Amino acid sequence: MGIKNKIIKSAHDVSDGGVAVNIIESCISGEIGANINEEIINRWDAALFGETQSKIIVSISPYDINELTILANQNSVPIKTVGKVGGDSIVFSNLISITLEEVAKKWDTSLENLLN
Repeated sequence: MGIKNKIIKSAHDVSDGGVAVNIIESCISGEIGANINEEIINRWDAALFGETQSKIIVSISPYDINELTILANQNSVPIKTVGKVGGDSIVFSNLISITLEEVAKKWDTSLENLLN
């Protein structure tokens, strides 16, 4: 319903690589950064790179948060805000900060670099 009603601007399942890889892929394809300010209580490696099922990261306009929350509640889907989209860097709390340009370059050349 969120996509059909044009509330959700982007959506990506959390599977290969976990939340961090998911968000980085979305930022690269959307050519926009993100600031993820979700507090990590336990292991940061599991929180950022754990491959969990049934989790989807979506981006929406801040003006649509109430409508998405209502949709999620009506369908018994848990929802949580973890950060904001914008800027030219990707920041995960105080753990990782990298410019979008740098991470995109590393992403685009990773196979080539492994083979060299």
